Amino acid sequence: MSVLSDDNSPFTHYEALERRCRGIIRHLVLSVAAGAAAGVIGTLIHLSGIRQVELAYDPYAYFALAVLVGRTAAGLGWAALSATLAALAPLIPALAGIGLAGHARDALGGDPDSLNILLLVLVGFGLVGYAARGPGLGADVAAGAAAGVLLADVGGRAVPGLPGVIPAFLPWPALAVTLLLLVLVLALRRTPWSRLRALAVAVLIAGGYLLVLGLAG
Repeated sequence: MSVLSDDNSPFTHYEALERRCRGIIRHLVLSVAAGAAAGVIGTLIHLSGIRQVELAYDPYAYFALAVLVGRTAAGLGWAALSATLAALAPLIPALAGIGLAGHARDALGGDPDSLNILLLVLVGFGLVGYAARGPGLGADVAAGAAAGVLLADVGGRAVPGLPGVIPAFLPWPALAVTLLLLVLVLALRRTPWSRLRALAVAVLIAGGYLLVLGLAG
């Protein structure tokens, strides 16, 4: 007899709960694995000495991973835990690379204080990714905000004349990251109008930041 034949049976509820628990465990394991894989790739890129590829990868790939991990979590608390695991997992290959070109000191953020802040921000992006999964304007704003903050960082590195400009970031790293962020917005939102609203929020955040940065400079 199918377990779906009686939706109110205790066995049906137990099976649904078991499936949910298995799904959560798989998601946590995949979060760790994906974070570790991202860290291995980042370490190899760093050790290869290809500066432009590293600028395009680190830290934007880690932020995109945090958003996707949060987006696919089973709940807000699980999104926080999954994002934490995905943020910490890249440190495994970084620690394994101690003594190799100083990658353990430079990975993801530089000094320990900056690294701690960056880990917290990554977890925050995971929570934003979870907020971007639902319908409505709030989810559009969350998706746009995640992309907008990263686009603002890209602009701060790429726009000539700004205090944080990195000449090596132009043109290909900046273009690659911008395309990645556009794809991220399209992946987070499912309808044309929601995507348009999210893109509008992203442009407003990035444009406003660059305007303030330009005026302050």
